Amino acid sequence: MPTYKQVVTPELIARWIQQGRGKGEYFAYKPWLTVFDFSSRGLRTRLKGATTGRIHHLFSRLELIFFHLADLDNEVLDIREQYPLFPQDNTVAIANSLGFKHPTDPKSKHPIIMTTDFLLTLGSRDKVHYQAWSVKYERDLYKTRTLQKLEIERQFWHMLGIPWRIFTEATISKPFISTLRRLHPYKSPTSIEFIPQELTENIKTLLLNEVRPGVKLAPITNSCDNIFQLRPGTSLQVARHMLANSYWPIDFTRYTSPRTPLLFTDRPFRFSEGGVTFPRLL
Repeated sequence: MPTYKQVVTPELIARWIQQGRGKGEYFAYKPWLTVFDFSSRGLRTRLKGATTGRIHHLFSRLELIFFHLADLDNEVLDIREQYPLFPQDNTVAIANSLGFKHPTDPKSKHPIIMTTDFLLTLGSRDKVHYQAWSVKYERDLYKTRTLQKLEIERQFWHMLGIPWRIFTEATISKPFISTLRRLHPYKSPTSIEFIPQELTENIKTLLLNEVRPGVKLAPITNSCDNIFQLRPGTSLQVARHMLANSYWPIDFTRYTSPRTPLLFTDRPFRFSEGGVTFPRLL
């Protein structure tokens, strides 16, 4: 169980609210919980997002995987992790109606602010929709207390008319996870900012003309380096940036390296179709 460094009291909650936790969007969002708030909680990661440009606070390897997936999806406009379920009166009322104990601080016995692991904003700046996601290992879905907390979450988001789903390690394959981890550093434009913009556009144009199903990236990028008299690996850097930004419908479940044939897919992962949903957990 995670242990708060500070005892949760009404005063602490008020102070965190005053600090702006759980508020804002995009770069300005501040998560309700940070990796600094716990003395022990397994793997903890602070990672800069390409979508938001800010540091994200992640509490497990599975949350990190989910974040990579969301951050590489061009349909995702904003990623808000450790999102608080405000107002607290709503989660308390839901827990009471279900006959469940609301999560409390073990020392103060005061109700804590419940959170959902991720709230995503998808669509376009003019027309957006939201999805709430809880990230859980499958083994935890067999625990009664975990299911009770998830049911409180589910009903909270149902009241707001926002879809809520569960992401588990079974949602995507291990090869997909491996590809996500390798490509994520290339999502941001900063990954190719060392290349002059006009040259970058010329490389992209050549790659778009040459890359198709069944080809290998390495021979194409090597040839591109020769054509433009570039340092070896420069065009491959651009190609990886393009892969991370979905220039081609690559089958990430089978992509292994620049020296293996590229396979395309007509069914890429979509958040609208992914995850596990339960009409009622208990």
